[in-house]
Amino acid sequence: MDDYHYLSSLIIIQANSMTHYLAHLNIAKLRAPIDDPMIKEFKDGVDTINALAEESPGFIWRMKEDPIMPDGSTYVLMNDPSLIATLSVWETVAALKNFTYQNAHGSYFKRRKEWFHNMVEANYVLWYVKKDHQPSLAEAITRLKFLRNKGESSKAFTFKTAEQWMDVTS
Repeated sequence: MDDYHYLSSLIIIQANSMTHYLAHLNIAKLRAPIDDPMIKEFKDGVDTINALAEESPGFIWRMKEDPIMPDGSTYVLMNDPSLIATLSVWETVAALKNFTYQNAHGSYFKRRKEWFHNMVEANYVLWYVKKDHQPSLAEAITRLKFLRNKGESSKAFTFKTAEQWMDVTS
């Protein structure tokens, strides 16, 4: 890429980051019911991990209300209590990556197979939202289904392709 196109792409990325944030939906299928001793360590750590997220650089918002877990740690999906989800918004891909793979959350992430089944289909999705928009769980699930059915695009993507969609928001 020549200097002109490189600088142009930086300007577009900067303009996008001024108007948009990164939304993130993550779903997981528990190996046992949430109150089972097998899941206890995960469940006991949720408040700590959520507080860590909220204190992390680049954190904007997370969905907090849920009838199953009133503390707002997870959401039950499709009437299946073994399917849980988190929905959050971050300033940048880098901020979300730092939270996901570093600190205490990174330790939990490495141990996810102890508490969750492997999922054949995509279990998370990213997309850009306008700064004044708070995504709903229904919107997030629609994005995940789009990713699963159509593949990565500006509408729904993963960490692998996130950078290429920074200048194409929808």
